[in-house]
Amino acid sequence: MKIKRVTPRELLFFLAGVLIVFLLVIAWEWNDIKDVISSKGTTDIENIHYRE
Repeated sequence: MKIKRVTPRELLFFLAGVLIVFLLVIAWEWNDIKDVISSKGTTDIENIHYRE
């Protein structure tokens, strides 16, 4: 596969696509993320780190 030079426009489209996918994943997983951010989630994470 030949590597060609990437134009700024292609880079912009690529970054926009990555950002859109990232936002979709966050929207999809938002309830799980909220649980982790809540106090219950942080204590679970702290307990895991403490055991190690």
